Amino acid sequence: MRASGSVPAPRLLRLAAFSLDVMFAVLVTLGARLLAGVWSSPPALLGELPERLLVFDAPLLLTVLALTLLRDVPFGASAAKWLLCLRVVGRDGRRLGLLRRILRAPLSLLPLPSALQSQLGWCVAPYTPSRGGLVVRTAITAGAAVFSITWAVETVRPSISRGDAVRLSERLAQSDPLLRRTLGEPLEVEVGSIRRRTQQRNRLTEASFALRIEGPRARQEMLVHARRVEGAWTIEELTDIEITAAEADTTPTVARR
Repeated sequence: MRASGSVPAPRLLRLAAFSLDVMFAVLVTLGARLLAGVWSSPPALLGELPERLLVFDAPLLLTVLALTLLRDVPFGASAAKWLLCLRVVGRDGRRLGLLRRILRAPLSLLPLPSALQSQLGWCVAPYTPSRGGLVVRTAITAGAAVFSITWAVETVRPSISRGDAVRLSERLAQSDPLLRRTLGEPLEVEVGSIRRRTQQRNRLTEASFALRIEGPRARQEMLVHARRVEGAWTIEELTDIEITAAEADTTPTVARR
C-alpha cells in the first residue's frame, strides 16, 4: 500500500467511517446478546407482549460506547477505516504507537476539525491499498451485501405458509367435537396474522399464527403454535383462547300471509 502522508481525509469520508463503526458496534453487541440468549426477536402478533424485549438498556449502550471508543486502538484503524482505506497517523505519516492510540481514544468520539487534530499530533489520513487488499475489501463488501439481502428476505418470510395454516385450522375444526358443540355448525375458519420466521425460537420447525373459528352460537379466537415433524405440520399448543357468544340476530322478519 502507498501512504498519502499526513494529509487529512475529507470530513465526509471520516464521518462515514465513524457511522459504520457505530453500526458495527451495535451489531456486535446485539449478536453477543443473541448468542447469550438474553434477547429473543421481537414478536408482533395480536398485541402479544414479548417474553424478552429488545431494550437499549445501560449495559448495551455502554458496550456500544466502549467498542466505538476503542475502535482504533488494536490496529490503528477500525474495521470501517480499513474498508474505506483510512488510518490514524502522526505528523510524519506513520501509524501511531499503541500508547498514543490509547491516549487518543477519548478524543476520537469528538468531531474535531482537521487543524486541531494536526496540532494534537495525529490525523485520519487516506492511503492507497495494494491490489490484494482491494480484492479482499471487494469480497467482504459483496459478502456483506449478500448477507444483508438474505437476512432481509428471511425477516419478512412467514414461519408457515398461509395454505398450510388454513389446512391445519380446518383439520382442527373437523376433528374437535367439543369445538363443534360449543360453537355450533357449520364452522368458518379464518387465519389471521402469521409470525415471521425470525420471531420463532426455532425458525425451521416452529410456527405461530392467529386463528378465528366462528359458528352459529359463538366464535373462538386463539393463537396456534405448530411444529414441523418429519416435513409435516402439526398443532402443538393453543394459547390465548377467547370465546365470544354470537350476537343475537335482530334483523326484522316479514311474515308471509
